[in-house]
Amino acid sequence: MQIPSVVYILLLCATVIVAIVDDKPQVVKSDPNIVVYWGQNSAASTYQKPGYEKPLDVVCSESYKFIILSFLNIFFDSNNKDNLPGINLSFHCETQYNSSYSSLLHCPEVASHVNKCQSMGKKILMSLGGSSGSYYFSSDTQASSFAHTIWDLLLGGQKPSIPRPFNEVILDGVDLDIEGGSSTGYASFVRTLHSLMMADSKKQYFISGAPQCPYPDAYLGPTQDTALGDAGSYFSFLSIQFYNNYCNYPSQSFNKTWYKWSNWTNTLKPAGPKLYIGLLAQTGSNGYVPPGDLIDLFNLVRDDPAFAGAMLWDASWAEDNVVGGKKYYEHVHNVLKNL
Repeated sequence: MQIPSVVYILLLCATVIVAIVDDKPQVVKSDPNIVVYWGQNSAASTYQKPGYEKPLDVVCSESYKFIILSFLNIFFDSNNKDNLPGINLSFHCETQYNSSYSSLLHCPEVASHVNKCQSMGKKILMSLGGSSGSYYFSSDTQASSFAHTIWDLLLGGQKPSIPRPFNEVILDGVDLDIEGGSSTGYASFVRTLHSLMMADSKKQYFISGAPQCPYPDAYLGPTQDTALGDAGSYFSFLSIQFYNNYCNYPSQSFNKTWYKWSNWTNTLKPAGPKLYIGLLAQTGSNGYVPPGDLIDLFNLVRDDPAFAGAMLWDASWAEDNVVGGKKYYEHVHNVLKNL
């Protein structure tokens, strides 16, 4: 029997809507979502061990869903041919792509680990920005052009003139950890990159952000002319940094701040990004939540449809911080699983 045209149109519209929101992480309590940043080896300075952080393939065997490589910290490096970006992955990769690119790395070992991680169902993103570096846009046009560069450099693009740090390996998306510069251009960057991702039917991609907890974030928003303000529905998830700030848990500001982020994303159409509570895995740091307090923290947000899980900074500390015979990330995983 032929489907009536009106019904067919409604079904088609529903299919399109599903396709648009399908990049939002699914929350399954029996298999918790944990995001971790990898690549900066931040625990090394404490122990004076340059190679302290575990290799990517080892980290992928742990309880993480999303592993974010950090960082692509220079957008336009005059020391690279065609001003291509610069990447810093600490000791994990220090090889120049070639003599024409002083800060654009060539990382075949990391690439092989990314392949292994993806075969395990893990999603590997590259974070753009970080607490130090040189990154900014002077205009929307420049930002849109840079989206094409990132597409060809790390994702599904295949422009022969663009060298690929991870060879033919295609990452699962990008993260914006913007902690300096201005908000100029990021909405244009996200819109253009999202358009490129949606045109590739062979792969699911993710765009994430890592705003500071004060709402709105100084660089990402959401306010007018910011990435979250003008292109918020194109983000898959946000890893909100609830540390090094006044809105850390258990301050009284935590609940109010979480509500602001939650209310924004829960009312965004067609669908807002999922929210991860960002935690420092380093004991004694500003905003560190001891394992015994995690249950109280997550109980505050467990029923919020925006809540997706936890983000940890970073993989080195999450591995090193052992409490009661368990590593910090294991405590986080167990609490989320038993909510």
